[in-house]
Amino acid sequence: MKKIVVFGLMFITLWACQKENDSIIPETVQEIFLEDQDSQTSIKGPSGRLCRFTFEYGTRVCDPLTGECDCDDSSADICGLSLQCYPDPFAEINLPPVLWDPCKIIPCGWNYRDPWIIYDKVKPEKFGSIKEYLQLGIDQPTAQAIPFVMNEEILALQFYQPNHLMSGYNLGDPTPQPNKVYLKNTLVLSTAFAKNMGLKGKVIKAGKYPVIFNKKNNTYNVILKVK
Repeated sequence: MKKIVVFGLMFITLWACQKENDSIIPETVQEIFLEDQDSQTSIKGPSGRLCRFTFEYGTRVCDPLTGECDCDDSSADICGLSLQCYPDPFAEINLPPVLWDPCKIIPCGWNYRDPWIIYDKVKPEKFGSIKEYLQLGIDQPTAQAIPFVMNEEILALQFYQPNHLMSGYNLGDPTPQPNKVYLKNTLVLSTAFAKNMGLKGKVIKAGKYPVIFNKKNNTYNVILKVK
């Protein structure tokens, strides 16, 4: 009887340790810096500048002699992050911008500063599809996302297909219902982008962040905390 009790206590202890470890995402030393491919920063994002993030997945390998880094495909982690902004999504870059109001698609000015409170409090139906509203083409739905700001501390990314960072997809589920994103690296936004989008910080720490899935328009909205 004593052996059974001891075994039960050991099992409970191991289970508790596993749950504790599962809730912690170890931050790597490596930081991923946003590469801004567009120097036109005079048009503010919240007033209608269309931008899109493109993620490159893999492991970042750097040559210690030259300092040059490349991405391989050995993992589903974030290896690189680039940004491209368009003054007008429907015209050539050199034409005057046509402004659109993102707050008509997704309500702005939320008071919630915690991504997980937003996950609990904000209904998925509140997240309209930027892609549908602007009739955009998304070439890489698992890698490209359109950023939008919910307040000065919350940056959200709208994906149109689940990717390898999302829970369920990593586990090989054929019908994944992702509800969180795992960031193993800290993401550092460019100063110009953070300022133009009305964010008071530019660092997104490694960790777990919620995904709000709106099944009516098939949008996966990743809610990120910016410090």
